[in-house]
Amino acid sequence: QCVAGKFAVAGSTTCTSCSANSYAAAGASVCTNCAAGATAPAGSTASGSCTVCPAGSAVQSGTCTQCTANTYAAAGSSICTSCPGGSTSSAGTTSAAGCSVCPAGSAVQTGTCTQCT
Repeated sequence: QCVAGKFAVAGSTTCTSCSANSYAAAGASVCTNCAAGATAPAGSTASGSCTVCPAGSAVQSGTCTQCTANTYAAAGSSICTSCPGGSTSSAGTTSAAGCSVCPAGSAVQTGTCTQCT
């Protein structure tokens, strides 16, 4: 039987640490994934180890990562969503309301509002 944070498949005596973003109680045969939009370090022992990503960030490559410019995410998001067409935002924007529409006579070019010529 394995200690918390590790698991052993049925019939095996080898205990393996849970990977990042999952957890296991003592004696578990599998690790349980954190909810979408949450992260946890490898070897976590309980669901309480899972941390929800704050607004303006999302789970990317197993960690909470700030959304890039022209995207946004609410707390607990698993992806950053692109701003609607014709609008921009700064990095870490928390909702679509934070996306600003380019003023008349300009358009989004390479991620910023640029005056039309």
